[in-house]
Amino acid sequence: MTKFLTQEFFEQANNGRHGDARTVWDRTPAPADPKSLSELVLEAVCLVAEEELVRVAARDAGLAIQPRSLLAIFTYCYAREIYGSEDIEDLMRRDARFRLAYGQEFPDWLVLRRFRGKNGPVIRRCLA
Repeated sequence: MTKFLTQEFFEQANNGRHGDARTVWDRTPAPADPKSLSELVLEAVCLVAEEELVRVAARDAGLAIQPRSLLAIFTYCYAREIYGSEDIEDLMRRDARFRLAYGQEFPDWLVLRRFRGKNGPVIRRCLA
């Protein structure tokens, strides 16, 4: 079961903490210890320094609109081959857990597009 789009996921991403301090690139998961995509995304996002990200919404915007959350959203969606900002917004609108946690306080496609334009290199690095 994926933890993507849950409040716990975004809280961990925005705190810059994940259970394993080693980087994604420092290890190869053993077959007995497979990592889910959401866990790999969380690890990659937590390695990015806050000052590397360009904010596209107010500091008091909802948790799902914070820079690390947006980075996690893009990294996860691109890894799943979901590229369009409108498609990503639609994914969030359709996810019941996400709507339950955030209601209507999540990024629309314009915010997503603006974030991608200002943070493209960091997104690409997380995908690597």
